Amino acid sequence: ISGINRGDNLGTTVYHSGTLGAAREAALVAVPAIAVSIRGDDAQDYAAAAAYIRQLVEQLRAKQLLKPGFFLNVNVPAGERKGVRLTRLSMTPRREAFERRVSPRGRLYFWPVWEQLKDDAEGTDVWAFVRGYITLTPMTLDVTATPAWESLRGLEREPLSATDSR
Repeated sequence: ISGINRGDNLGTTVYHSGTLGAAREAALVAVPAIAVSIRGDDAQDYAAAAAYIRQLVEQLRAKQLLKPGFFLNVNVPAGERKGVRLTRLSMTPRREAFERRVSPRGRLYFWPVWEQLKDDAEGTDVWAFVRGYITLTPMTLDVTATPAWESLRGLEREPLSATDSR
């Protein structure tokens, strides 16, 4: 289990997330993994998230779903939760800005600031999360764009000639 991370990892932010990165690394070496993130920072929210994850792991074990390469992204909203939803990843990009800051040692750095998505299409992790649901988004290591295969198939050819490498 990677986390419990403070701050949600919804939508395309999973590509920047260290919490998801750790779960992805586990999946790469055939270890089932769950990345857990929470929006909120009080002890009750963390305790509720931890209790839910324990229950989830027991359910996944009972159903024999913890298999090599499996990883799951779980986001727990703060406060009262309405339930749990199986979701797909939101592809709506978040607006990102960078704050110019100076470290205590006087070094300049830029800190990313993400704008929270207010809503998205039904069935996405953002949609469920903003409505107060814990989100379960199954992830995969294979990010191949298979729907594009047929349209790209005409680019295949053999053999390559010396003029092709120029």
